[in-house]
This record gives sequence, C-alpha cells and structure tokens, in this order.
Amino acid sequence: MRILTIGNSFSDDATEYLYEIVKSANGCECLYIGNLVYGGCSLNQHLQFFKEGSAVYEYRTNSGDGWHTKPNATALDCLLDGEWDIISFQQASGYSGKAESYDCLHEFTDLVREKVGNKPKFVWHMTWAYSTSADHPHFEWYGKDQEKMYGDIVQSVKEKILPFTEIKAIAPSGVSVQLARNTGLNGVGYELTRDGFHLDYGVGRYLAGLTLAKFFIGVDLDKVTFKPDGVTEEMAEEAKACVNTAGQKIQ
Repeated sequence: MRILTIGNSFSDDATEYLYEIVKSANGCECLYIGNLVYGGCSLNQHLQFFKEGSAVYEYRTNSGDGWHTKPNATALDCLLDGEWDIISFQQASGYSGKAESYDCLHEFTDLVREKVGNKPKFVWHMTWAYSTSADHPHFEWYGKDQEKMYGDIVQSVKEKILPFTEIKAIAPSGVSVQLARNTGLNGVGYELTRDGFHLDYGVGRYLAGLTLAKFFIGVDLDKVTFKPDGVTEEMAEEAKACVNTAGQKIQ
C-alpha cells in the first residue's frame, strides 16, 4: 500500500509512527509512506504552489528503513512518484476552524485527480485544537479558547468535508486528541503538545498515527503492539480507546 499525505508539520506529527503502527498490527512489509511538507501550509497555498510548480517542499518517504527527505520538491514530483493508493489532504492548523478556507479544496482535488488518475482514494486529515496556553498567533482567531477552536474545526469538517463525495474517509485526529485531553494523558507536555500546537513526540504523535492507521488503512488497533519510547502499556490502551471513539463525533 502507498499513501501520500499533502500537508505541513502537522502531517509530520501524524505520520511519524505510522509505518511502525501498521507493521506491528498486520506484519505489512510493503507499506510506502510519502509526506509532502511545507511548514504552516494552507490549502490555498498548496493550490498556488501546485499551479506554479513551486519547488518549495520537503518530500519525506518511509518504506521501512526510516524517514528520508528530498528537499526542493514540487507537488507534481511527489504525485508522480509511483502509483498511490491513498492521498490525504489537510488544512493548516489555524485555518482548520474557518469553514470558508476549505472552499479551494474542490479545485485542488480536481487538479490532483488530473495527474494521478482514478486509482487513489482521496481522504481528509482533521487536525487538532491548540493547548489552552498556546501562543500561536492564529489562536487569537478563536479568542484563545480551545473548546471554541475544537468546535469550529469539527463544524468545518461536517460542513465542508462530509458532503464532499470526492473525500472517501476522514481521520479525525483532532477528535482523538481532544478526547485524550479528558483523560490522564492530558498531563503529557502542554496538553499533549510539545509547544502548544505541535504534538508531543511520544503519545501525542502516537495518537495521530493510530488515527491515520485506523481510518485510512483500516487497522484493527487491538492488534497494534508498537509503542514509542516513553509510552506505557496503560497510555497506549488509553490512546487506542480515544481513537476508537473518535469516529462517532464527526458523523
């Protein structure tokens, strides 16, 4: 299976442990992950980069021997790097609760579809709200209120992504993280982040990786044995429970 995420540093967080999670659950030795990264990149910015052929991305790949990075890549370089089964889109974190910012997704997916053909399944990665103490400038848009930001992200996904028939699955990492913030896991880092917005290197990234594995690839989380360093068995089980519940919140 070949999966490509078109994202930013939040897709870095979500894919960091994805290979190990999937392999531990089903022994998959043929997973290939591509991650197209430009820090803080919004959907509209991705669209403009695509139209202009801008060689601004870091293209990160993992086929079982760790992550490798190719700098100065274009989106087209990555789209044509083999035949993809899944292509994931996401919004920049600050814009994720602004429904109007999703409107360019239709044009973007149309352009991508022209290049990759009908085979890849297009999916959506829903990102998470910031910690209550975050100093990210976009947090001001939500009155520095985590619950408002979270609610606006969920509403935006329901309004713009659920009705969009081109998107075949949603990985609700934002829900997984928010549910985990109502458990003992919330005490990790800055409410599961390392800086108020990027996920904690251990269980935070693990939560997002489990979410992608379940909702994009169909992994049975009960079969996942991999845990990052510092994540106990109890923490792993709590994380899996949150992810298993997350899909019910965006129906």
